[in-house]
Amino acid sequence: MLNKKIGSNRSNPYEEKNAFWTELAIGQFGITLNFFSFLSIGFLAFIVEKNEISDLLKFNLSHQLDLTKIFTLLSLFTCFFSVVCSCLSILSRLYDLRLTRHTIWTRYRYYKEYKEDLRDDFLTLSNNFRKLLNNFCSTIRESDYYIKDEELSKIEFVKRKFQRLRYRNLYLGKLSWFMFGSQILLILFTTIFFMVSKII
Repeated sequence: MLNKKIGSNRSNPYEEKNAFWTELAIGQFGITLNFFSFLSIGFLAFIVEKNEISDLLKFNLSHQLDLTKIFTLLSLFTCFFSVVCSCLSILSRLYDLRLTRHTIWTRYRYYKEYKEDLRDDFLTLSNNFRKLLNNFCSTIRESDYYIKDEELSKIEFVKRKFQRLRYRNLYLGKLSWFMFGSQILLILFTTIFFMVSKII
């Protein structure tokens, strides 16, 4: 409802096109993420069902290495980590959407109060994975990054907090895509390892 209200006041047709394609991209990302998540979980269940895990973990150093067992274990490990990446990507995306909604709501409240928009400066993001992960963990643990109604009277404080909120939001989105890409790569390795285990 809020998006429609804001969208109806747009005078620039390119903003409407950008909003349309952004919404479409988010929807397609969600569908694709769900598909690969089910694929990872299904593949993991298939490998576990077809193999006795306790036997796979037993190695006898006095005998020749069993390459079939090694590649089956590799496929099991890569598939497991693809499921982990999937879970992190989904959780990060959910918090990303939650904060996006709060960001839009904060813009609306600020404009309603002061009849001006909050600044939307270009933000430079780091590619450091530890920073992405720390941002994700702090988002789950904390809640003080939300901008409350009573804080709106402190204009400069709200502007600074809003910029930090945007950073947090964008880092969550970046982590979602990073983990999604890692998941696809791990599924690819899982498929290769599993096929090799059946060939040799």
